[in-house]
Amino acid sequence: MRGGHPVDDEVLRLPVVDRGVVGTADIDFNDHMNVNVYLRILTTTTIRGLEYCGLGYDYAPKYHCGLFSVDHHARYLSELRLGAPYTTHVRLIEASDRGVRTVALLRDVEEQRIACSLESLLLNVDHVTRKVTPFLPGIAERLAEATKEASGREWSATSCDSIAIPGKLLPV
Repeated sequence: MRGGHPVDDEVLRLPVVDRGVVGTADIDFNDHMNVNVYLRILTTTTIRGLEYCGLGYDYAPKYHCGLFSVDHHARYLSELRLGAPYTTHVRLIEASDRGVRTVALLRDVEEQRIACSLESLLLNVDHVTRKVTPFLPGIAERLAEATKEASGREWSATSCDSIAIPGKLLPV
């Protein structure tokens, strides 16, 4: 984020995770998309955006572990109004042996700008012990590959300094 704001052309280089149009049910009393809708869209986008690393919605039932969101920082940069088409994108910022740090972006297609970003820290939690646990080797390998790929892409955005990922960082 240049000056705290995402750069649109860099976001466009990320895969599109989802597309939508702001509907009547999404609008609040200020005549723009409600904050809860932004968060619902971007939290869903975050998980769907991690599917290629093996951490999508099938991760929990398959491995009896899940990603628990323990910290996130939302930035509302421009309003989305009724009928506005949008796309969502995810970038992996970093990964450790126990967690991932991502930024999900909601892009206003017509205005060609980022409406909202959600930086998240998600930890891998064992569903039996309810404790943070390391990723299985196959997942950790996919995360290391994805982190390396993400680090090779041009990205001038800064991350939230207050979100720190625990554990041993995976190699880039």
